[in-house]
Amino acid sequence: MAGSLEPWHQVLRADFEAWRQASEDWEALKGFQLSEAAINRLLEMTSGEFRYTDEPAGLYSFHGVIQDMSSPEFYTAFYRDSSGLLCSHKFGSEGEGEAVDEQLQGRTPYRCLPVPGRLGLAPVLRTARVLMYEEGDLKIQTRVQGLGLWDGEAMHFLVHRAVEAGVNPAREEVLQALQQALGGDQLAAEYTFLSLLAFTEKQETQVGRLVLNLSQATSSLELASVLQQLSPTLVLPISLQFLNHSSLTPVKNYDTDQIDPSPLQVCDGTAVVLDETVLEAGALTAKGTANFQVLATLLTSQQLNYDFTYHPLAIPMRVPCITLSRTKSLFPFDVSLPIRPTQVSALSQLPTSLHAFIQSLRTIVVDVSAEMQEEVSASFVQKRKEATVTVEDLHLWLNLSRLRAKSYGRSQLWKEDWDQALGWEQARKARLSGN
Repeated sequence: MAGSLEPWHQVLRADFEAWRQASEDWEALKGFQLSEAAINRLLEMTSGEFRYTDEPAGLYSFHGVIQDMSSPEFYTAFYRDSSGLLCSHKFGSEGEGEAVDEQLQGRTPYRCLPVPGRLGLAPVLRTARVLMYEEGDLKIQTRVQGLGLWDGEAMHFLVHRAVEAGVNPAREEVLQALQQALGGDQLAAEYTFLSLLAFTEKQETQVGRLVLNLSQATSSLELASVLQQLSPTLVLPISLQFLNHSSLTPVKNYDTDQIDPSPLQVCDGTAVVLDETVLEAGALTAKGTANFQVLATLLTSQQLNYDFTYHPLAIPMRVPCITLSRTKSLFPFDVSLPIRPTQVSALSQLPTSLHAFIQSLRTIVVDVSAEMQEEVSASFVQKRKEATVTVEDLHLWLNLSRLRAKSYGRSQLWKEDWDQALGWEQARKARLSGN
């Protein structure tokens, strides 16, 4: 087991040696902390997220809930190897050598459970033994994230933090499920979550709308499965067969005195997913072109036109819209983001309570205080000096900022919402440019 941990132990020993050489006394050595460079190096070597207690030994990210804690235990902090070099046992970096007398240090054992909903359909995780080397205000039921070495018996945390107080755990469950469905793409998960919350606030100006195009997609299966657990969801396969033969416009039938139905007659809050990944080469018929225009109007105007033969009737709708395409979408959109998967897409099983959670977030109206208006204005002026930006960019940034505040259940826009929106947009545009 120890052999499989050797690559990570080499990083730990090298970092401790650098610390030792920079320290002049024993007390300084006892405070050994991993450097930022070492942490970054270890992050590059991470095996993935820790999921089961029978995982092979290695370096993992960890996310759990503290179920129990024990009194601190002591371990031999330092030893000298066969060459006389001073080494540390900290973080489970065990080695052979002569222990340095009377230099014991403490670490606190915890028992952690998985966060409900994060493991999807996987078997229930047994409690994992977690060893923390730095004291913190961690209590039972605290959610904790960290990076640690799993040796088969315990997780030795190299770095950890308590999950930000006040963050609704449901938000992270939603994001985790979306991220898994999108092949581990966190940025795509964030934009999808915001799009799911986007409701038109003013029909005449379409304020609040966020039609998202996820390009370089290969299938809608996993994402549709997650969305259907969060909201009423309509998935339409945008194939030539569907466009050329479907009836998307509701038509008043005067023979039956009823309206012939359309699949687009859905309730407000229904997520409409247009799956262009099934589109094949070919020609649209006149009916196919008309159906395409019906969908384009729904995306751009949030309305469905009914055909009463003698006159049309536009019915306003409030439906979040997402298009999935292999290349750039054929439909109009507000934001396009190429998916960058880092793992195989996976399905998640979510609690039914998240349905109500999404609905409650959608009803929030976010206010922008006078102070934040000044902050946004000053930031926008600065951005215009740095690059070519437009008023449309400002509207998009504000919309993303407000949707982020919604996702946290807040009715006030904070500066961190604005800053995060700008960061997301910078990352999105970098992808679009191929970086």
